[in-house]
Amino acid sequence: MLKELSRVRLTNLPTPLHEVRHLSKLLGGPKILFKRDDATGLALGGQKARMLEFPLGDAVAKGCDVIVSVGSEDSNLATFVAAAARRLGMDVILVFLERQRTKLAGNALLINLLDPVVIQTELGHALEGRIASKRMVGEIVDELQKRGRHPYVIEYGESEVPLEGIGYFYCAQEIVEQLKEMGETAQYLYVANASGLTQGGLVLGAKYFHAPFKVIGILTIAEHKKEERQLVITKVANEASKCVGTGITIEPDEIILSDEYIGEAWGPLKQTTKECIEAIRLVAKTEGIFLDPHYTGKAMAALIDDIRGGKLSSKDTVIFHHTGGVPIIFPYYKELQAENRTSYKDM
Repeated sequence: MLKELSRVRLTNLPTPLHEVRHLSKLLGGPKILFKRDDATGLALGGQKARMLEFPLGDAVAKGCDVIVSVGSEDSNLATFVAAAARRLGMDVILVFLERQRTKLAGNALLINLLDPVVIQTELGHALEGRIASKRMVGEIVDELQKRGRHPYVIEYGESEVPLEGIGYFYCAQEIVEQLKEMGETAQYLYVANASGLTQGGLVLGAKYFHAPFKVIGILTIAEHKKEERQLVITKVANEASKCVGTGITIEPDEIILSDEYIGEAWGPLKQTTKECIEAIRLVAKTEGIFLDPHYTGKAMAALIDDIRGGKLSSKDTVIFHHTGGVPIIFPYYKELQAENRTSYKDM
């Protein structure tokens, strides 16, 4: 029997799982189902809401009253940490590693609206900066405790006890149940990979709940190396397994991860690719669904390429896991915009 862990509800579950018929037809490949974790309900929706339910459940159970986290003003995580803290009536402190914008847009604007305490640094995202930020967070926690507050730290990236991955362990169960209700069997699930927490939880859940699909992770960050990330995802899965008591062990060779679609950084902001932008525009104009230029757009570019390259056939069914991140679109308005058609005669 699985262990019961403290949890707070931050999401509207289950999130939808539905077919995208127009995109499937246009690509001439497999039946494509979208798992809509962009519709979780917190902030503007996204997988971070599901990920935070267990760590913040732990925080509530421990009587904490202020959340401290590290990130950047473009960070989905920072937005969701601030939004979740506000939902729970807590204060929130965000340590930003570097200043990237002079104008508020996307996540930076949402974070501003949520009114956290923001400590702006120029530590940077490199290893030295992250180590320095941990020291700074430790000092903040010490000072808060001296003042009688009860802080809780949400790690940036991988944490030693990845409670964030447990939300996606149960998400795999949710998908398995939805497939049964729909009378569908999917062979593959594509998901963007950054921290590894989402894929780690999904891989563990897929194995434990006997999912019919293989979880295909798509690397999205150029600095990440495939073999290193496989080890990180494996660690996430196995630590989550210990937390919930599955009795299951995941091996690195069970982690399917592609590094073929990161692409060469393109555009003034240097985080997206041309293939990613094309994928975002294609999904928007066929299904009315928005992807983001850092993560889901790259995962969709991978899926499109695998279909066009013949890796997936019209007999297959594949799930595309939409993890959200829509606010990241707005700073990329120059890359994403195109001339609108002005005549209806060619429709």
